[in-house]
Amino acid sequence: MKNTLYIILFAFLLTGCDDFLDVTPKGKVIPSEVKDYDLLLNGGSSTIHTTSDEDLLFLSADDFYSDEGELGDLNDPNNQLLRIYRWEKELFPDMVRVQMWENSYNSIYTYNLIIEEIENASITSTYTEEDVKQIKSEARTVRAYEYWLLVNSFAKQYDASTASTDAGVPLVTVADASAKTNERASVKEVYDFLLTDLKEALEFLPDVPENKIRPTKATGYALLARIYLQMGEYELARTNATMALNIKNTLGDYTNMDLDESELNASEQFMYRFYGYTRGFTNGYFSDDLVALYDLTNDMRVNRIAGEAVKWVYDPATGWQQVPTGKVANLMSMDINHCVSVPEMYVIRAECNARLSDGSLQEVIDDLNTLRNTRIVAYTDLTNLDITDKTEALKLALEERRREMVMTGMRWFDLKRLNKESEHAITITHPLGDSNYTLLPNSSNYVFSIPIDVISFNPDMEQNVRE
Repeated sequence: MKNTLYIILFAFLLTGCDDFLDVTPKGKVIPSEVKDYDLLLNGGSSTIHTTSDEDLLFLSADDFYSDEGELGDLNDPNNQLLRIYRWEKELFPDMVRVQMWENSYNSIYTYNLIIEEIENASITSTYTEEDVKQIKSEARTVRAYEYWLLVNSFAKQYDASTASTDAGVPLVTVADASAKTNERASVKEVYDFLLTDLKEALEFLPDVPENKIRPTKATGYALLARIYLQMGEYELARTNATMALNIKNTLGDYTNMDLDESELNASEQFMYRFYGYTRGFTNGYFSDDLVALYDLTNDMRVNRIAGEAVKWVYDPATGWQQVPTGKVANLMSMDINHCVSVPEMYVIRAECNARLSDGSLQEVIDDLNTLRNTRIVAYTDLTNLDITDKTEALKLALEERRREMVMTGMRWFDLKRLNKESEHAITITHPLGDSNYTLLPNSSNYVFSIPIDVISFNPDMEQNVRE
């Protein structure tokens, strides 16, 4: 179960036929035994654990700004980065392959294949019926993650009053290249589906992962916490965040300069999912309002996460000092994980306790202090003198969430949910040359376009309306 099965699933989604789900698996191995499906879940050289098009999430939100040097030719009508940065109505050039959509559905095909076929596979070697249940449950867990990413990128923010009529994304549950799907399930149907997948999978998920890209019970609870937070179900989000932390609550010590980023990152993750084959985002600079949230003297996260965004200088008298440069470095050497983690559960629980009537200020303070003590040199704990009411507690929890979740892509999804609350809604401004481009709260441009080639091959599929 620790080897890698080199199976390449070439999913020519959206091209060459009249069905955007025309996926034809080709590879060196045709799975027939349980061990094959187990290894298939590990991925291979063309990994199923990578989601590309991180530019969509990073350039759309407010943690970064960019310029001509990063965006390229501003007169090029097919400049994809420019279209994203300016939130253009026609988001994608004609027939461009949108990797976020394509890669997620490629992965879903693989997970569907495992879910459908593993119970009829031959059990050989050291595998048992319990292993079959575990592998199937793992596939359901990671499939739920892919649908979470898709529905929050290509559909409106979940709203209980409209979710049953808001168009979500196609729900594909079979590994059938000939299956034709023109309809988009509603946002509610997608959420109901992924919640069911996760809840039913929990029983058979392992306590300890097979490797860092495989899910466990803690992963299942953590994904449920993230989903419920996006839905505004704060009590359920808090409960599941606590369940995840009861299993694993390890935090890497960012203040220990002897530990490298990969060690810190690995120690905190419930499961890995990577953004892009370059392992990072390289086309922007930290925005001024984001930089202002950090203590640039003592908060070690900026340097750890952004490389050349700051430079560190050690002074024997004052310790480590940061000199901000603003630029986000090429992050190819760092694993940018966008799946659930221990620090995310702490900030989820802190936010929920700040929102819920039965959540105490002390619980918010305790979770923020636990996290910040591993991030900030010579940290002084927050006390009830610093946080005196729930309004202040929520403000600090959301600020800490933004600091901690930078470079995960989650800011875009946070903006979508927080825009539903007038006290947290903001207008984003992206400067470019002598111009400023703005995105208003709850704009229809918060929903990415369904790729043009998908619509071309499925003309009855509903397209998202953008301004």
